[in-house]
Amino acid sequence: MALGWSREEVIDLFPSYARYFDAMTALAESITSPYLRFHAGHALARACMQTTIIDRVLEAGFDGFTIARLRERELPDSRFMRLRRCPLRRPEVTHPDPRTRQPVEADSLIAEMFDVELEKWWNTANKAMYEAAALGPGSTLPVNGHLDRTPHLVTTARRLARTLGVEATRRSRPAQARGIVLENIEFEVFSVADPSRADSPR
Repeated sequence: MALGWSREEVIDLFPSYARYFDAMTALAESITSPYLRFHAGHALARACMQTTIIDRVLEAGFDGFTIARLRERELPDSRFMRLRRCPLRRPEVTHPDPRTRQPVEADSLIAEMFDVELEKWWNTANKAMYEAAALGPGSTLPVNGHLDRTPHLVTTARRLARTLGVEATRRSRPAQARGIVLENIEFEVFSVADPSRADSPR
C-alpha cells in the first residue's frame, strides 16, 4: 500500500492477505501521502489490538481471567469491523523541523525518511495517526498506555509463577543476555525495496 507495491504483487506473495490489504487500502483511501499511509497501517493495527484487555486481566488476575470477561468492543475483529465503517481521515501533523515536510510531501518512501535524526517526527506522526484511528475512550488505550500498565502486569505474572512453582530461566552469563538484545536491535532493520519471494536467494 504505502510502499508502492501493487495489489497483485502482494497477493501473489501472500494470498491470504487479500482481504486485509483491500480493507486497509479502503480505510486509508483519503490519505495520499505514502509516508502517512505507512503510519496509518501501523496505527489501524494498533487500534485493533491495543485495548483495555490489560485492565480486564489485572482485575480478574491471571488465574481468574477468561475470554468471557472481554467486552465485544475489546475484541480485535470487532474493532476492525467498526473501523471499516469509519474510514480514517488524515490528521493535522506539524513539527518545527523543516526536514519533516519532505517525508509527508514525497510521492514514495525512501530510506532517508527513517533516519534516526527524524525519530521525534516519526513519533509525532505515529501518535497523531494512532489518535485518529482510536475508537474512543473506554476501550482503547492511549498510544503508550500499555507501558503504564506493564509493571503491574509483570508483577502479577511473577506472583502467579511462584504459586505454580515455575521459575524463569536464568542465564549464567548476564553479558550473554545483553548481547542477544543488542543483536535483535541490530537486525530489526526496515528496508525500502521491491517485494521478493520468501524462497528467493538472499
